[in-house]
Amino acid sequence: MNSLFYPTVDAYIPSVPGLRYLGGTLAVMFAFMCCVGITNPNASALAIGPFSKNAGSASALLGFTQMGTGALISTGISAATPEDRLPIVAIFGVTAAIGLGILLVGRKRAAATLATEHPGTVASSEREEVGEALCHSDSAR
Repeated sequence: MNSLFYPTVDAYIPSVPGLRYLGGTLAVMFAFMCCVGITNPNASALAIGPFSKNAGSASALLGFTQMGTGALISTGISAATPEDRLPIVAIFGVTAAIGLGILLVGRKRAAATLATEHPGTVASSEREEVGEALCHSDSAR
């Protein structure tokens, strides 16, 4: 029904810039937030798991790190002008590199821990493979 009382939505959309893409943006944002909602609690539980005696302190440190990192990143992004995309891209790159570094250090530590806890049971060439398997099994839990 396209009459005076029921005008189409397209008649109003051009008056608001960017509203045409709102539905797609909301759908992608909803999917992203669902993934974050599934991933973050599990990642937090895995990060705090080894600290059974000091779980409260570990949780506080994890929360402080998350909030502090968010504050630094949002400050860095807000320094950009709307036309300047370099700070956003740079922060994406830096955080990805930090995450990769943490992953690689964690694999080395897992392999070293396995070698010290069970000496002689694993050959030195197999330690990295076992460390990778240990990291993959820990991430699957």
